[in-house]
Amino acid sequence: MSEVNRDGGKRRFDIPTDFRNAAVLLKGLIEERSFRKEMLDDTAIIAAIKLLTTAITSGETDERLDAVSIFGKAGEVSKPIAGVVHPALRSALSSPLPPIGRWGTADDRYYLAKGISTSDAEWVKDYAAIELAHADAKERKSRFVWADIAINRAESLAHALRIISRAFSGERKSFKNPVENEYRKLVRLSVTLSETLSIADVPTGEGFGKAFFEIVLLAGGIKGAESVKLREEAALSVLDLSIQILRLRFDVLLDADLYRAVGAVRGWWRPGKPSDEVEFRSDRIARLAIAGLHILARQGVTDQVLRQSLTSALGVDRINEIGQFIASKDPSLTPSVSAWLATGRTLVEAKNNEAVRELSDQDFDELLA
Repeated sequence: MSEVNRDGGKRRFDIPTDFRNAAVLLKGLIEERSFRKEMLDDTAIIAAIKLLTTAITSGETDERLDAVSIFGKAGEVSKPIAGVVHPALRSALSSPLPPIGRWGTADDRYYLAKGISTSDAEWVKDYAAIELAHADAKERKSRFVWADIAINRAESLAHALRIISRAFSGERKSFKNPVENEYRKLVRLSVTLSETLSIADVPTGEGFGKAFFEIVLLAGGIKGAESVKLREEAALSVLDLSIQILRLRFDVLLDADLYRAVGAVRGWWRPGKPSDEVEFRSDRIARLAIAGLHILARQGVTDQVLRQSLTSALGVDRINEIGQFIASKDPSLTPSVSAWLATGRTLVEAKNNEAVRELSDQDFDELLA
C-alpha cells in the first residue's frame, strides 16, 4: 500500500487486508530502500508479513512463489529484517512449493532461490536440483544458489546429478531449437557445477560417473554446420569440469563411467577428429587417469575394466604411450605389472616349480643313457 501521510516524520500505512496489498506494500519499501528496522513494529508491516506467510502455505501458485521471493529479497535489506522474515520462511516452507514454470523474472527467481535457501526442509535439495536443470541463460545468479543447495545438501554428488539428469531429460521435449538449447544448457550446467563442486564437502556416491555420463548423452551429439561453435564450447566445458573433478576426488579417477562420458564428447566429431583444444584436454584427462592406475599398480592391482574404458574413450595409442612412459620411470613395479600398465597385457611368468625341474632332470638322464 502507498503511504497515507507523515506524522512527525514517521511514515504511516494503510493496513493491508489481502495478499496483493501486502505484497505491494513490502515490495515498495524494498524498492525504495526504506524498509528499516523500526518499521517491524508498524501494525501495517506486521499485517503484511502475516499475510505473506499465510500465502506461502495456502495461497495460489503465483502467490506462494511471490511471497517467498519478496521475503527472500527483504532478508537482504538488513539483519534485523532477515531476523523476522527468515524464521517465517523456515516455518512456512515445511511443505514443497509448486514448480516455478514460467513464473517471474530472473530477479524474482533469484530471490525465490535465496528465500528457499533459508529452509532446512528435506524437499528443498531436490527442488533446487530440478530448478538448476531448468534455469535459463538469464538466471545466472539463481543457478549458483540452486547449485549450492542441490550439491551441498545432497546425500551424495551422484544423487544430485541423477535428479538434474531426470529434470533435464523431461525438459528437452519442449526445446524449440535442440541444437542451441541442449548445448547451451550443458555449458551452463558445467560452469555452474564447476564453481560449486570445487568447495563441496559431500561424498561422491555410487554411480557418479554414470549420472555424469547420462547428462552428457542428453545434451550432446547433434551435428551440422549450425552447431560447430556450440559443440566446441560444450565439449570444452564438459572436459574442463571432468578435469576438475578428477583432480579433486580420487574415487572418481577409478570410475570407468566418467571416461565413457569423455569418450562420448570426443565421439561428437566421428568420423572426423576433435579439435586441438579438445584433444589437449583429453591428454590431460588421460594422464590423470593413468596416474590413478599407477597408484593401483604399485600395490600389485591391475584394473583391466578401467584400462579398457580408457582406451575406448581416449584411444589405445594415447593410453599406451602415457602408460609406457610412467612404467619406465618406476623401477619398483614388477615386470608383469609394468608391462600391463604400458600395454594392457601381462607377461607370462616363467614356471619355476619343483615339478618342472623334475621333468628337466628326467630328460637330461635319458640323454645321458
